[in-house]
Amino acid sequence: MIEDSWQHRQARMRNQVSKMDWNIYLRLKVDTDIRAAGWKIEWQKPYCLLQTTPEFTLTKDDVKIGPYLDGEEAHKNRRDRDEELREMLWQRHKVKPLPIPYRRWSQSEEDRIFKQIKEALKEN
Repeated sequence: MIEDSWQHRQARMRNQVSKMDWNIYLRLKVDTDIRAAGWKIEWQKPYCLLQTTPEFTLTKDDVKIGPYLDGEEAHKNRRDRDEELREMLWQRHKVKPLPIPYRRWSQSEEDRIFKQIKEALKEN
């Protein structure tokens, strides 16, 4: 039987969100160092190329950074395509892609990724 409830249709229309994506976004959003430095964050802002959507976009003045949290399983056969889209993101929209691979969610992986994003923000 085909499920056709409103909740089912609504779930199909939304981007899939991993626990890692959501937790890192929330931590970045409330981090006082990032806010004090003037960075703004947008959740899964789409950029038209072919189409690519970073997990979130961090903006400060004219600098934009788009982290991609690449789960090992979901991205294992897409590396070339991912790199091509991210290069176009930089060329067309001047959003610096920040690919960060990870195996699966764990608190230590989340901490590592959060630290890596904060370090990238300090460099820009």
